[in-house]
Amino acid sequence: TTALVSRRLNRDLRVTGILFCLYETGTRLANDVCDDLADFLTRSEPEAPWFGAKLFETRIRRNIKLAESPSFGQSIFAYAPKCPGAADYLALVDEVIAMEEKLPAVEPTVDAQELEPLLAAA
Repeated sequence: TTALVSRRLNRDLRVTGILFCLYETGTRLANDVCDDLADFLTRSEPEAPWFGAKLFETRIRRNIKLAESPSFGQSIFAYAPKCPGAADYLALVDEVIAMEEKLPAVEPTVDAQELEPLLAAA
């Protein structure tokens, strides 16, 4: 679907990273899936939207609190801020921030004045 979106809607779309969710630590299957995906990314064509995508080191472990929180209309941080799932998402935030700090600055492609009428209407 990423390739379809890239082809039809946004030719500049690029996947920055891939996050493993419902990850079960210590299982052979989880490790095999990670290895297979890393191999797939390595063999990807440069034109593919996922070419150069990073596999995030952070893994979101399977956690019942993560499954329960939407039923209560709450984020995991409001529902169970000390559970392993919340800790995993906080680790992801740290990883993404560290990754963004290493990237070169990118000039915006849209002028802020062009966005003002759209934001005012929202």
